[in-house]
This record gives sequence, structure tokens and C-alpha cells, in this order.
Amino acid sequence: MSKTKRETSQALCYARKELAAEVQAAITELRPKMRLPILLKYIEGLSYEEIAAVLGCSKGTVASRLNRGHKALARRLGHLKGMVLFE
Repeated sequence: MSKTKRETSQALCYARKELAAEVQAAITELRPKMRLPILLKYIEGLSYEEIAAVLGCSKGTVASRLNRGHKALARRLGHLKGMVLFE
């Protein structure tokens, strides 16, 4: 691998780590009622029904909390829109 390609690869790896840290921080800042459904859906891979059972609420409440969580994350991470981090 050439020096330029290696440097580009290292810069890309660093940028991805920075992006992941920003996303993680934004998720951490969410109120628990919005954060938990996000984590259960995208990290644990649970369905709306499973999330509702874990949280003791209806599927509609899960959908609402996910929607509000998505909107809050979009506001906090809007400055990253259009960022391309692949070769």
C-alpha cells in the first residue's frame, strides 16, 4: 500500500471513529424515554412488540418515542448530513 493510500485510510478510520463518538454522545444526551427505545431497536435489534414488552408500554408509544428520538438525533447531528466516510 502506498504512503498516500495508507494516510488516506488512516484519516478515514479516524473520521469514522470521530463520527461514531458524536453519534454515541448524541444518543447518550437523549432523555431515557427516547434513548431506551433507540438502543433496543438499533443495538439489540428488537421489534416494536418486543420493545413494548420490555418497556411495559404499547407499540404506539414505542413508535412515538422512536419518532421523537429520531427527530432529536437529526437536530443534534444535522451538521453531519452529507458526510461521506467510505472509499
